[in-house]
Amino acid sequence: MSPSTIFVFLAFLALRVVATPLADIIGASRVDRIVERATPSLTASATATPRSGEYFGPIVIDGITYSVLYDTGSDALKSSWVAHAMPQYKQQLLGVNIPSTGPATFTFGYHDTAHENGPLAFNTATYSPSHWYQQVTSFNVPANDTSMTCDLDTGTSNILVPPSIAYAFWNQVSTATATDGGERWTFPCANSATVPNFSVTIGGKRYTVAAADTYYRDTPSQGVCRSRLQGRKNRNYCILGQPFFYSNYVAYDFGNKTVGLAGRK
Repeated sequence: MSPSTIFVFLAFLALRVVATPLADIIGASRVDRIVERATPSLTASATATPRSGEYFGPIVIDGITYSVLYDTGSDALKSSWVAHAMPQYKQQLLGVNIPSTGPATFTFGYHDTAHENGPLAFNTATYSPSHWYQQVTSFNVPANDTSMTCDLDTGTSNILVPPSIAYAFWNQVSTATATDGGERWTFPCANSATVPNFSVTIGGKRYTVAAADTYYRDTPSQGVCRSRLQGRKNRNYCILGQPFFYSNYVAYDFGNKTVGLAGRK
């Protein structure tokens, strides 16, 4: 093998990154194969479908299809796209559009105004490996309100808040009953019309989660609804998971370490 051939071969290997997307948890059998691109103006989009609470889907780059785990709290996404592909985009943006039903769409290198109900408001994020924290100044509940940082995580299927916030929210529903030591709540689905919207204030703007996304109808007990907005006993932390994304479009700016938010349409 000639020296030039060896160089080309090694360069090809250097462009390939392999990451295992939580295969032991969700039963995925294949790994993500991500190729670093050198085109500064490169953009791409992908559609992903939910699988065991996570979003998986293909992305096509230069005619090649790759499988990606779209979880902003996953080391797989961080080690593949963030470390290798994202720096090549003209804008280092990951746009996230997750509806409450059906497949989600993700964009790389740009945000999709077709799903934004107004201009994005970008706020500085506290960024640590696999986590994007935003300062929430209010949970807009009638009691026990507080200010704290919340992780905006596409891979968490619920909204997790301090128990005092969950209590203040669900206490507005007269038929709601606490379970699991106050972490989760249940109520008769016949009373679902009494559940209010949930909202958080970030950067001086209020972002709403539709009431219908704060709970789910239990199966097979169709008459019982269970909370997706939950407290965590003895844990003072906050994760704005998938129900937050159902109502809000989110763009992660890896270059500036900011998060853009707008109502989702």
